[in-house]
Amino acid sequence: MNIPAVKTFIAVGIEPMAQWVKQLGLTTPMNRDYSAALGSSCVYPWELAQVYATFNRLGVKRPTTMLRK
Repeated sequence: MNIPAVKTFIAVGIEPMAQWVKQLGLTTPMNRDYSAALGSSCVYPWELAQVYATFNRLGVKRPTTMLRK
């Protein structure tokens, strides 16, 4: 699955991807090279969970809560 990810990243471009990452709600900086397509940028697990929750909600952002038990 790496090749389709890199080809999509190249087709879209580095700067549009960096802007999209910010729109998704990630605050950690994205590497500004093609290695970012393979996950070279560090992301906090909490932020990544919020992004996946946004995808699951069809793009609707809501506050995410953490369960202790």
